[in-house]
Amino acid sequence: MSTVSPCGPSAARSALLFAFAAGALGAAFGAFANEGHASPAEAQALLANATIDYSRGEHHFYEYYAADGAARGGDGTGRLQISGRWKVRPDGTVCFLHDDPNQSGCVFVHVSGARIEFHRIDGVVEGPFTLEPGNPHGL
Repeated sequence: MSTVSPCGPSAARSALLFAFAAGALGAAFGAFANEGHASPAEAQALLANATIDYSRGEHHFYEYYAADGAARGGDGTGRLQISGRWKVRPDGTVCFLHDDPNQSGCVFVHVSGARIEFHRIDGVVEGPFTLEPGNPHGL
């Protein structure tokens, strides 16, 4: 049974809750017609050189995934900054290894309509997320 994680980025690979910006990456949705877990190639194409952005109440967090595998995140205040690596494995999981072990882990990328979620192996669903092309926060 899945649970939805309502937490901010301080929880274990915390919910970087987002919802896809409908127009920004509309073309990418054509590749995800099965509305299930993204294949390794789809996950790579979706996340490389893109930023996920989460805002809920007072919580704001964003994380940029560079095409070279670097991952950098922050909350805009300078108080919360994380850095690490991301990689898509052959089984389709996307793994994050951050300087904060509580922010590390592997997930399946799931796309349904205009939403993207991270489905953790333990059944917790993180999301939905907003995904923006590029690095709009200059991380």
